[in-house]
Amino acid sequence: MFADIDPITMQIDPVQIDRAMGPRTKAIIAVDYGGHPCPIEEIVKMAKARGVIVIEDAAHSLGAAVGEQLVGSIADITAFSFYATKNITTGEGGMLTTEDCQLADRVEQLRLHGMKRDAWRRYQKAAGWRYEVYEAGFKANMTDFQAALGRSQLRREPAMRARRAVIAGRYTDAFTAIGEMVELPTVKEGTRSAWHLYPLRLTGKVRNARDQLAEDLNRLGIGTSVHFIPLHMTEHFRHDFGFRGGEFPASEDAFSRVLSLPLYSAMTDSDVERVINAILTLISGYVR
Repeated sequence: MFADIDPITMQIDPVQIDRAMGPRTKAIIAVDYGGHPCPIEEIVKMAKARGVIVIEDAAHSLGAAVGEQLVGSIADITAFSFYATKNITTGEGGMLTTEDCQLADRVEQLRLHGMKRDAWRRYQKAAGWRYEVYEAGFKANMTDFQAALGRSQLRREPAMRARRAVIAGRYTDAFTAIGEMVELPTVKEGTRSAWHLYPLRLTGKVRNARDQLAEDLNRLGIGTSVHFIPLHMTEHFRHDFGFRGGEFPASEDAFSRVLSLPLYSAMTDSDVERVINAILTLISGYVR
């Protein structure tokens, strides 16, 4: 069951979640978009009233916070991604956080063939060879090399996040001048964004120029992307679940107009200004 987004924040909408829930609902997967936390406190409150757990997909929001609470400490389970494009990376892999000790033990068991952590003891000095498989598990453990890379990146995360925030602020300052043609991402009061993305939405006279803008920027050597194609519009869900488009209008509208600008901590000030100048020049040309 999918739920539509809030058309202003582009985060999953609790009202739409409430409409989608039914007697068979066991969990809500709430996705943080672009580095900004979704309304996770409201979602958790709604879920607890119904005896449903909340799994927060925080692939975009490592380092984000709601008030004094870090993302990763609010939902029942929170999943982070350390893929190559994320704010910190281990190349591949990720992390789950939870305060449920039984759940943590089960995840640790599942991630390595269904064996308990005691299985590692057979590699210690003078240890025996026996181990036990308790259930059908997976091969989903992170390697030591990846963990070492992640630990080194984690020490740099606050500084890299701060740099992302500076770049996002510069974008916002620059594009406010063309506010009648673009919608800018914002940060809810009392919330800290990780600024994984800077999603610019075209509006007004240029609302249909997203693809043209992406192509023109690409010709200038400025890479952009679209985050994301709504799942119900992909072939798998159209073919296997019968979606035809139109079911989630806020998501479809955002998809048609959004473009993610370059945003990474190694960007120099001149890189940022180059992106800004190119976009201002191109958009002004579209309305002539």
